[in-house]
Amino acid sequence: MADHPAKIRALRLEPGRRILVVSDIHGNVPYFEGVLRMAGFSPRDELIIDGDFLEKGKESLRMLHIVMELCRQGNTHAVCGNCDNWSNLFRPDWDESRDEFVLRYVLWRKCGLIWDMCNGAGIDPFELESFTDVKQELFRAYPEEWAFLADLPHAIETENFVFAHAGMRPDIPLRQHKDVELYRWDRFRDLGWRFDRWLIVGHYPVVLYGQGKVCANPIIDRGRKLISIDGGCVLKDDGQLNCLIIPDKNSEQFQFVAYDPFPVRTVLQEQHAGPRSYYIRWGDSRVQVLRRGEEFSRCRHVRTGYEMDILTRYLFSDSEFTDCNDSTDYVLPLKAGDRVKVVEETSRGYLVKHEGTTARPAAGRLAAADECGALCRHGRGQAPGPAQAPPDAGGAALPHGRTGRRPGRLAGDAAASPQDEAPELPAGLAPAEPAAAGVFCLSDHQLKRRRSYGRRDPHQHRH
Repeated sequence: MADHPAKIRALRLEPGRRILVVSDIHGNVPYFEGVLRMAGFSPRDELIIDGDFLEKGKESLRMLHIVMELCRQGNTHAVCGNCDNWSNLFRPDWDESRDEFVLRYVLWRKCGLIWDMCNGAGIDPFELESFTDVKQELFRAYPEEWAFLADLPHAIETENFVFAHAGMRPDIPLRQHKDVELYRWDRFRDLGWRFDRWLIVGHYPVVLYGQGKVCANPIIDRGRKLISIDGGCVLKDDGQLNCLIIPDKNSEQFQFVAYDPFPVRTVLQEQHAGPRSYYIRWGDSRVQVLRRGEEFSRCRHVRTGYEMDILTRYLFSDSEFTDCNDSTDYVLPLKAGDRVKVVEETSRGYLVKHEGTTARPAAGRLAAADECGALCRHGRGQAPGPAQAPPDAGGAALPHGRTGRRPGRLAGDAAASPQDEAPELPAGLAPAEPAAAGVFCLSDHQLKRRRSYGRRDPHQHRH
């Protein structure tokens, strides 16, 4: 199917209204609801959903209905991402030979919009011989949903901002773009392009731009007027859903909140940063297993030769050479009293997240469980919006979301932590001012391991 001209929607904003920007929700309704609560979303705000609110998570159809209802209220505006362009199925130039691929995709994922629509219409996807035969039935069953998706713009522009899912070209006018040029760019920041207006994108998880450290907070490049906000929700085990907060249509005082559900602990003793670290990530995850253990395995990264211990269950196969789930051996510098999120507990310590950065397990004692949910912190001493974003049960504050391994001792309760140093970023870049502490997301091992089509137990949760 050929690329099509992009649909661009102009948005006129009134002064004094906040602009909230969320992307890459991927059917994760609890994270979406959680981050809007933290941001204090109200009718006095404008909400931009910057693409990929569907697919990969387990509630795509419900997410679609939520977005449709929000958009009907007038202050929410959605952009089409590469995971949202299902209406292409009904274009006259759609190649029906691709229907077989769509069916294979649906049966492999066992979730997503088509999966949800089939189940909602009483259709068992495993009984389908051909997706072509059922397309029109789904079209008749969900007319409003298909009309909404077909009407989505590929970018929203204001006087000072452009909201596109993945990127845009600076050398041609926005309205001369093709649709694919706005919703599918991997590693867009690496192109080095500069823009006259602020460009806000998602699509590519910001953690994948890191090297030795893994930080899921939005990246703001003021020199190029480019902001990347995809926190890896659903795609990364320690991911979070970010919400960029623009106080006013003429403001550049950016803040953010981030949501995840991990339990909170308090550090009992200081921990120094490790001497070196590496991040094995999606797209470059081939390792050689040197010594396989029950809990941890010693592995060598094939491309770089770097060696680290990886959780054995993160390995995708029992072979000597295999791909693996994202892994890091970074050790966070932490102070007594710092508040961290515990992503995993192992025999060697805790895989923790601090101000958006994740680190490896390290020896340490963990006291009784504290509370779950996001910690809230306000940038520059101000609430993130007209409605105060609710703090977690303990009311503690976190800075901007680093995660890492830490040997230090942890406790179950303590006072709010002082702000730690900001995560290290390339020259000229800075993290957004954190209006609240980072939050993490659901694991996705089943999808990464590309399991066979077998029927899914309806009571089985995706990890």
